[in-house]
Amino acid sequence: MQTYLQVTLKVKKSNREAAINIYNKYIYFFLDTVSGAVSKSLLLREKDIQVLYGFSNTRKARSYLRSKMFNNHIIGELDPLLESVPEIRIYEATRNKSLLLS
Repeated sequence: MQTYLQVTLKVKKSNREAAINIYNKYIYFFLDTVSGAVSKSLLLREKDIQVLYGFSNTRKARSYLRSKMFNNHIIGELDPLLESVPEIRIYEATRNKSLLLS
């Protein structure tokens, strides 16, 4: 079952370009080196920026949240640009209809 890690970042418009540059800096490193990494997308909204990470399973997503790469590099570099603490959610995607109906 594929898992999605959603990180919502409140960033002032004047800091958005810098935040996007940090996303671009780590996208291929994430995809090439993080265990269970499947995808990474940047979603721009009027009120915030969301990074949607795809993982092969929930355990891999939770492990990434505890990693030095996420906490020291990505969040560490974003920290001066953030207006608040990032909102983090984990979702599991399913194609099993019986799970959806229960």
